[in-house]
Amino acid sequence: MRTLNVSRQYERPVIERWHEHGRRTLLEHAPYAAHIAAVELFLHLALASGLIGTARSSNRVDIAYLNYIPFCKVFVSSDTLHRRSDPHFLRPDQMFVWGPDLKTDLRALNEHYSKLPEEVRESGVMGFAKYPPDDCAPLVATIWDKMAPGWRTKPDKPSVLSGDAGRDKKLVDEVRRFENAPPMPAHEALPEDAEVTSMTIRRAIRRKRGSWWQIGKDVPASKE
Repeated sequence: MRTLNVSRQYERPVIERWHEHGRRTLLEHAPYAAHIAAVELFLHLALASGLIGTARSSNRVDIAYLNYIPFCKVFVSSDTLHRRSDPHFLRPDQMFVWGPDLKTDLRALNEHYSKLPEEVRESGVMGFAKYPPDDCAPLVATIWDKMAPGWRTKPDKPSVLSGDAGRDKKLVDEVRRFENAPPMPAHEALPEDAEVTSMTIRRAIRRKRGSWWQIGKDVPASKE
């Protein structure tokens, strides 16, 4: 609690809760707190031993990005501090990607798709680039292996819609019903025992980003 700067008013409740749950190890009882404490102690030990220089004032801010590691499968960075530190915190199912290497692969992808006929490129990258080619961008393909295992053997992902007009309309109507439902007031908190059956998150994308059409050029623009 000292390491994480926990306010003294919370110390007693925290310890009581720990006792109530069987005095488990910190890693079992509060895994994310254990991770943050490990990152903090790692920084102190690395600074004290001279493995990380003290001249760069941004080291503390940079090391804080390691706190996101438990929530990602792929950690991309061009910071040498991350490159040296990340391997000590990554799980077996995670990977670190060196930023310059990823940029090289992305440039190769851009060159690869730029050679396609104009009418194909105008159909939108979501149509002709659902999956990366593994011959010109091996690192990107490896990231896909980590993020979406099995994509190599499933080149044609089935549509969410079934092809049954009646069933598809029912699905679309149901989604729209959720979408048009009144939102929860911002000042209200969701009860802890609430059973959430659906949640709507809306996102908007640009029709064109840079030189690439993200969706087909001929797809009608949204009225909103």
